[in-house]
Amino acid sequence: LLLSQGYNQHLWVGSVAEPVLQEVRDQVGWPVDIALFDRDAMIISQTLQERGSVFFVRRRPGFRIPVLTTSLGRAYLAFCSDGERRTIVARLAAIPGPSTELARQPEHLARAIEEIRGRGYALTDPSYSHEMFDDKVWAIGVPVRNEHTVFAAINVMLLHSAMTEEAGIGQFLEPLQRTAARIAAELTARSAATS
Repeated sequence: LLLSQGYNQHLWVGSVAEPVLQEVRDQVGWPVDIALFDRDAMIISQTLQERGSVFFVRRRPGFRIPVLTTSLGRAYLAFCSDGERRTIVARLAAIPGPSTELARQPEHLARAIEEIRGRGYALTDPSYSHEMFDDKVWAIGVPVRNEHTVFAAINVMLLHSAMTEEAGIGQFLEPLQRTAARIAAELTARSAATS
């Protein structure tokens, strides 16, 4: 179903996820995003943050972010199938630039993937936080998946000045994982209903 949605796939997933994301955003009090993999990047499907917030760049649906340096991309890559991961990494390795450098370092990438899978979540690479947010923002991301498919990834974005990574993981990992499971169940049910 997701493949048949074409370019509008991210909008469909965003509309399904929005009510659940709103609940978790209200619960955690920080911006949350959901993103899908698209060719060579993650594409934002939905983003929810407090209205009037000046702390974060507004990433509207359709905004593209790197795979290898963001919590969303890393969470997706770590939990997708081995075959899909190989295809993604090969595609990224052919794209020059610092955001794809990890794709050209197979041993380093393998260790990073193993670490993310072992702990169940991914964090923003410091290089991305430095480039995009002047080192002020970090994020924790988890996959949105059922036993067969990784649909997307979701994250919560936080300020370094407000919360350490250790405290943020302790406080937000479980709600984020519960939210991801709820969204995956809803996407699975919607997919089955239309197939």
